Amino acid sequence: MKKIFFLLLLIASSSVFGQVKIWSNFGDEALREGDYYGASRFFLKAWDEDSTYEGLIYKLGMSFKGYHNNEKALFYFQKIENSKALQIKHPDYLFHLAQLYKGLGKYELSRDYFEKFSRIKNDFTSYQYLKAKNELIIHDKIVGILRDTSDFIIQNIIGDVNTGVAEYYPVWINDSTILYSSLKASNVSPDGIINDQFYSVNLYSGHKEDSIWNVGNIVTSNELLGESYSDGSFDKNGEFYFSRQLENLNYELVKAKFLTEEILLEKNTIKYKFKLGVVEPVFENLNNRKYNFRNPFVFNSEGVKYLLFSSNKPGGSGKMDLWYSENREGKWGNPKNLGSTVNSPGDEIGPNYNLNSNRFYFSSNWHYGLGGFDLFEA
Repeated sequence: MKKIFFLLLLIASSSVFGQVKIWSNFGDEALREGDYYGASRFFLKAWDEDSTYEGLIYKLGMSFKGYHNNEKALFYFQKIENSKALQIKHPDYLFHLAQLYKGLGKYELSRDYFEKFSRIKNDFTSYQYLKAKNELIIHDKIVGILRDTSDFIIQNIIGDVNTGVAEYYPVWINDSTILYSSLKASNVSPDGIINDQFYSVNLYSGHKEDSIWNVGNIVTSNELLGESYSDGSFDKNGEFYFSRQLENLNYELVKAKFLTEEILLEKNTIKYKFKLGVVEPVFENLNNRKYNFRNPFVFNSEGVKYLLFSSNKPGGSGKMDLWYSENREGKWGNPKNLGSTVNSPGDEIGPNYNLNSNRFYFSSNWHYGLGGFDLFEA
């Protein structure tokens, strides 16, 4: 998100209605870019000015839902549920309530809302209708999962790597160093205004000292300044595959040499700084720019180099599907879909293959699970 602060003076001098519209427009831009947390901050500013502004309740619900603040999202969608006028304007509120209740572990209540939604939805081919019907089919399996679970302790890593925005897709370099994607802004006002010239998703390094994880440097190159880029996977030759955002907000798959610089500190300790070399597209077909390409994972098996990734390109089963490509004589071949056993009408993302166990891992929001994106193996 670039230079959102340029209208601040206009906001200060505008009427209340004008201020609400400007804050709401900022929120709309953040939603388009997938910055749900930032969108919620802007919509809340608009809410403080005029809570009756057109569409604001729904947008607040969607922004909080987008970054998994289910309790806050539920608050706004329940407001829609309690207003006949808002129900008419936002007829899919039942679908969102069903998803939110599932995310909160209220599975019986979630099933009831999916049932209500499926009865009133007229478009029998829409994703929401198909999703609701699928949730009703898999409900008994979810009950079975709850009866047969293992206890795991999941906790945030200690240190300053995690922030209030978004950190995701870690890639191990060694047992004390990771790369990860983060949506950060270094200059944020108390009102939540981003004062950075460039506000984007970047790759960062994280370093563990004892049990504390500390933020390292931005891992970038001159070609990537001001751009969003994320995800990532190494091949055995040290090339790093990742996703770079285009001007149309889609992502393309690219690769670059991963370069390490040693910096000698006091007491003869060494600090490593990472950067990327020349960035090259993985697939040269310009038609691919019309679609999203994310989550590259590279591996070698029986002398063949493979690339797994997720994409909404044509030929899939639904939204984001899982695909693979084979590298022959240094060139990546035409992508092939992994098929309907894995892919669904929903989203499948984050492919990962373990050569030692011959197991394939991925995330899906369609196959039966406990809510949102669950992890699966095949």
